[in-house]
Amino acid sequence: AAVGAAVGVVKDVMVGLGESFVQFFKGDFSGAVDTLKNSFTGLGDEIKKDVEAAIALERAMNKVKVQERELAVERAKTLKVVAEARLAAEDETKSAEERVAKLKEAAKLEGDLTAKELANEEEKLRIMKAQKELSETGEKTLQAIADQEAKVAQVQLTSLNLNRRLKTELNSLEREIETERQKRATDEQKRLEEANKKELQLLEQLKESRIALIQDEEQRKVEEAKLALANKLAKIEEEGRV
Repeated sequence: AAVGAAVGVVKDVMVGLGESFVQFFKGDFSGAVDTLKNSFTGLGDEIKKDVEAAIALERAMNKVKVQERELAVERAKTLKVVAEARLAAEDETKSAEERVAKLKEAAKLEGDLTAKELANEEEKLRIMKAQKELSETGEKTLQAIADQEAKVAQVQLTSLNLNRRLKTELNSLEREIETERQKRATDEQKRLEEANKKELQLLEQLKESRIALIQDEEQRKVEEAKLALANKLAKIEEEGRV
């Protein structure tokens, strides 16, 4: 990249030299001298500046490549966590809070990782475009830049699809949990209503039993009074015969 930048500067000088020759043969001697002088003015500084820029871009590109390898490992780990979270979300032996928390954790990990990947791919694209400006651009370079632009878009699309799937699963799980909560609330309400109904029935039965006891007591007293009266009459009759 540094050599390419230097070559680019030299080519610019050669172009200026060619223009100077054209002016000379046309009789524009003063213009030819000025063009020639301008072509070489600051040549060393320009080469140094472009070479330093090329070296800085090359270092930045190496950093991007190292980051790519690290992110590839992180991506594999994140996909494993996401898969485990989706399985946990389907595990009905876990609490609702655990299942929701797992999916939210997976979504956050995915979002954080994608942000890093996207930033890295965008940085790579920036470097490639900057390198293009420092050296001669061929079809291969233009195609590489186009491919990188497509890769940036693909990272965005892949993340969008995965996040949408996780969000859909999270919403579905939360709806399922809410439905179950409402069902439990309804069942509890029915249980309480049934318990109240049974309690009222028992109270009614107790009331009826008390009334029956009262009625039985009154009948017993009437029968006892009748028996006492009969005994008293029998005793009077016996005394009269004596």
